[in-house]
Amino acid sequence: MKTGASSFASPAHRRRGGLLVTALLLCSIISMIVLPSYLLLSKSVLQMSHRGFYSVAVVDLSESGIEHAIWAQKLSFSDPATAWSGWSQNADGTYFRKLPNFSYGGGVVGTVNVAVTTPSGANPIALTKASITLQDGSRVEKWLRVTINRTAGTASPGGIWVSDTIIATGGGSNFDSWKSDHDDNPATAPVPYSPAIKRANTLIATTSKANGAISYRGQFYGNAKVGSATVAGIDFDWSPKPTTLTTNYTTPAPQPPTTPGPSTHLPNWVQNAVGSIGTDGATRVYDMDRLELGNGGQLTFRGNVTLILNATNQDALSVNGSSGIYLASGATVALYTAGNISIVGSNQVNNTIPRNLRIWGTAPNGTTQTIKVEGSTTLCAAIYAPNALMQLNGGGSTLTGSVLAKSFYALNGNFHADESLFNDNITAANASIQAYAELDTAVKRSTYTALLNF
Repeated sequence: MKTGASSFASPAHRRRGGLLVTALLLCSIISMIVLPSYLLLSKSVLQMSHRGFYSVAVVDLSESGIEHAIWAQKLSFSDPATAWSGWSQNADGTYFRKLPNFSYGGGVVGTVNVAVTTPSGANPIALTKASITLQDGSRVEKWLRVTINRTAGTASPGGIWVSDTIIATGGGSNFDSWKSDHDDNPATAPVPYSPAIKRANTLIATTSKANGAISYRGQFYGNAKVGSATVAGIDFDWSPKPTTLTTNYTTPAPQPPTTPGPSTHLPNWVQNAVGSIGTDGATRVYDMDRLELGNGGQLTFRGNVTLILNATNQDALSVNGSSGIYLASGATVALYTAGNISIVGSNQVNNTIPRNLRIWGTAPNGTTQTIKVEGSTTLCAAIYAPNALMQLNGGGSTLTGSVLAKSFYALNGNFHADESLFNDNITAANASIQAYAELDTAVKRSTYTALLNF
């Protein structure tokens, strides 16, 4: 007789089902053990990643405090009344402040405490303590100690200053002064030189101790300084005599200026035509190898122009014949060169006041450059060229402004010192980082804890 199929699984099927259930149970148990560990590991990795990220961020935060300290130091030269605005000061003179909190989002907040010790000394110390509090309440910190190199600006004494000799021969020289900023108010129009407003405050000075370091024949209205211990440093036949005569004159040796950059290169300007460089109301920095103006050439500078002439051991600037260099209304020019300057003929260089044309002689120490003004030329400029040999030749040659050079020679030339350039800043005051250290141990931090915990 036939029978139907059984509804019960065979023993083999039952065994396979049991193994599957067992495997599922084991997987569940393993996942219960491993998954929390994996999640915990992921959390730890994320926390470590966050901490690593903020360990870098806290360095930037701490250095922002250093930047505030250096900025206050720089401002203390030009605007001492407001330099430390927002800072508090201890009895020992230390300035300190807490910068506004920095928010990184997600509840993460950074703080910076800054202190500056001996702020008026040559090497103040800036200290910062930066802290970032993370979401879990933990913190990362960075403490820094920076030594600041605080240097005052270099001022030109005005008039004619040299490190070697000043010689004026021929008897036709005339040295006097006037004041272009007559009322000490830059907002009012300056006054050009004229004999009607001349003054007796010109200055010639040398640090040379040699006898006859200053030798002068001609008209002189002003003061003289020499490095020698006695009047033997001066050979004079002056009428009138100098108002004051100073011996044992010393001052730090001036250093050649640094050429600025970057600049836009222009082709050499060698022509007799009429043209211009610069843009009204704009600031431009250019360089070219040589600038040469021939007879009839006229060059006008517009806006605020810095011009670097690259030529050396030759004339980098040459103005010849009957030509001229002019400044448009509101223009200023800073000319940098290690090469020679020759202005010969019947020329006018700068139709405004000396302050608007600054000539920076960049010849390195151990080398020389020549600045020559001859004929019936008028040069109106503030000249700073520590290694230059300055020549002013011819009864019609006139220099108005100031000169800082290695030596000065005049043959019947005229010099009118602009008193508005006396003690004129040549190099700006500055504050920069001299030494940088991380305070990364409790021992290193202990010295400054009291200063930074406020």
